[in-house]
Amino acid sequence: MSKNLYIDASNQNETRVVLKKDNHIEDYEYESINNTLIKNNIYLGKVSRIEPSLQAAFVDFGRERHGFLSFNDIQSDYYQLPQSDLEKINNEKKFPSKRYKIQEVIKPNQVILVQVLKDERGFKGAALSTFISIAGKYIVLMPNTAKGGGISRKIFNPGDRKKIRKILNEIEIPKEMGIIVRTAGSNKTKNEIDGDLKNLITVWNSIKDNALNSIAPALIHQESDIIKRSIRDMYDDETQNIIVEGNEGYQKAKNYIKLMMPKQLKKVKKYREKIPL
Repeated sequence: MSKNLYIDASNQNETRVVLKKDNHIEDYEYESINNTLIKNNIYLGKVSRIEPSLQAAFVDFGRERHGFLSFNDIQSDYYQLPQSDLEKINNEKKFPSKRYKIQEVIKPNQVILVQVLKDERGFKGAALSTFISIAGKYIVLMPNTAKGGGISRKIFNPGDRKKIRKILNEIEIPKEMGIIVRTAGSNKTKNEIDGDLKNLITVWNSIKDNALNSIAPALIHQESDIIKRSIRDMYDDETQNIIVEGNEGYQKAKNYIKLMMPKQLKKVKKYREKIPL
């Protein structure tokens, strides 16, 4: 059996990906320069205005249209609390159970790290959230949501769920973070899940460093890159080679594999035939 992932990144305007098993195509995806999606990308944004009637903020995150950030999607760490409340908290040593309104705790020009929940549509700006999630191969990491471990609802088999639950109890999830095991992780070992978690924590640390060294508005982490996405979602243990045409694409594939699955690096090969891929 032969199973290869082919990535044609020779043309700057479009990238095409095919997963081929023996003689048939199992999966196909393409992305052109015109339809680049920004969903799941992470940006350093700046609050441009507060809309009390909607209990939301508009955020300039570097695109023509400002994004929409609902108050429910703002982590309380970003609240700029009134002085009197701060004194109360310091005295009582706990966060007051008071319900704030957005205009009381979020200010224009405040810098905020956001992720795109929904792409822009027509005249509507993108929907944003400050609750970040980063997808790995087997798990999704929520680096700023203390939720412990969860299991994708798409994993139905009670035996699988029980096995994953056991793994989740044995691995160390940082207390300020949460993870969800994806369907691709349903039959993976503790070491594979834990390895994915460590990789994603590395990715998160580089996102944080990048954010600290950037000036808003700025793109901090591009999730919707088709090369990363297809390797993450199409590549599995049966795949023999990842064959890439185009220098930049080849480097991207190598860098991603090096970060996420360093042992598989030798599988990334540059396409060198005369006939275009």
